[in-house]
Amino acid sequence: MRDLGLRGLSIGTPDCMFATAALAYGLTVLTLNRSHFERVTGLKVSTPQL
Repeated sequence: MRDLGLRGLSIGTPDCMFATAALAYGLTVLTLNRSHFERVTGLKVSTPQL
């Protein structure tokens, strides 16, 4: 959260919590809001097929 804030790319506390958990467990975040999660270095992001 701090790193994103320093770079002017804040994504909000709930999204940071999801990203932190995904990074800690080596998971991929499945989201329609790629723009927020792609800001997190090292986070795997995927968009569901609708």
